[in-house]
This record gives sequence, C-alpha cells and structure tokens, in this order.
Amino acid sequence: MSNNHGAGTAKLNSTGMGASITVKDIAASLDWYEHALGFKVDQRYEREGTVVGAAIVAGRLKAHGTKLLNEPADYPWGQRMFQFFDADGYKWCVSMPVGGATR
Repeated sequence: MSNNHGAGTAKLNSTGMGASITVKDIAASLDWYEHALGFKVDQRYEREGTVVGAAIVAGRLKAHGTKLLNEPADYPWGQRMFQFFDADGYKWCVSMPVGGATR
C-alpha cells in the first residue's frame, strides 16, 4: 500500500530534528519522554526572566527584512500568534498566551 501524499517522491533529507514543547513540569515531562518514549535529550536550554512579547519579536524580524505572513493577532483559544518564513524558506509560527509578555 502506498502512502504518497504528494505528487512527487521527495524524501526528507535531514541530519537532525528538534522540537520545542511547552510543559508544566520540566522534570516530570523529561522523565516521561525519556522513559516512556525512549527519547534522548541531546541539548537542553532553559531561560529565566521575562517573556518578550510577540510584537517585539515581530518588530525585530521586520527590522531585519523579514516579511511576516500575518501580524501578531489574538485568537479565541487564548494565543497571540504570527507567522513568517525564515531565510531557508521554513515556515515559523510564534505563539504565546495572550497577556503572557511582561515587556
């Protein structure tokens, strides 16, 4: 049985993949992902401090010539979101809880 979802036969040619996951309890979530799913944590980044607002991030991107697909907007499910393509053509979605930024 074929599972061809596109017209071509393009294959993913990647040397690595990553995920950014929002969790309530970092230690418990890492334990679950490592033991229940068998994932290996290769790198870990944590940052204390303030959350930068979506409008600030959007402004930085535009100042560097990035065209936004849509301006930051609040959605009914409680998220402020906007999208853009990076220099390699990958689509990004920046999302944060409405009212989550402290500056």
